[in-house]
Amino acid sequence: MWKNAGSPRQGPLYDMKNRAKARFKGAMTFIRSNEDALRKESLAKKLLCKNDKAFWKEIKLMNNSNLSLPNVIDGVTGSHNIVNMWKSHYEDLFNCLSNIKDVNTICKNAEYQRDVEVSHSEIIHAIKYLKDKSCG
Repeated sequence: MWKNAGSPRQGPLYDMKNRAKARFKGAMTFIRSNEDALRKESLAKKLLCKNDKAFWKEIKLMNNSNLSLPNVIDGVTGSHNIVNMWKSHYEDLFNCLSNIKDVNTICKNAEYQRDVEVSHSEIIHAIKYLKDKSCG
């Protein structure tokens, strides 16, 4: 409207254009300063609505960086050799119990108590001191 009116330098159309411009700048400042929180809220809404496809699409967009992968990890070179290194690392880590007898011993010694209650404040405290290792 302002442009169609000949771009006036005063009057109601000029004032309306300035207010719209100020609202736009304010909205952009808000988005820039709260971008991380807004992304997290969007992801949470998608999870709440059980919209898995949209959730993972947004995660992919957030993590879609063109960073190159390292050529050497712990002295191991080549993508195939690096994959094998991680494979053996996790095999050793997750298969540390050599036989089923060890598993049974550990399970028998584990204690389960039905009457243990965890308070709201204990959960908040535990979450507060978690190290942030996840995306978003």
